[in-house]
Amino acid sequence: MEPDFDPLKATEQSMRRLGDPAPADIGDGATIADHGAMAVRACTYQGEKRQYVLDLDGVDRPQDTAERRRALEEFLRSQLPVAVEAEGCRP
Repeated sequence: MEPDFDPLKATEQSMRRLGDPAPADIGDGATIADHGAMAVRACTYQGEKRQYVLDLDGVDRPQDTAERRRALEEFLRSQLPVAVEAEGCRP
């Protein structure tokens, strides 16, 4: 994704659809909702400045909303750096 595009702002309405979105301190910005989440990390891919976006939508397990939100946050924290690295997108 282009470095000057703000995916969190662009998806603000769709994140509301996922229920009560709130910002999270993950990567270069993140939003966690009741049924999904998104995190963004700036990086360089093939010599060009880009953004890597990890987007989760339609999550309904665990059934307890607070527990599900904690699980989404934990997943983003653990998997964003792994996914960025796996895609060859360097900090």
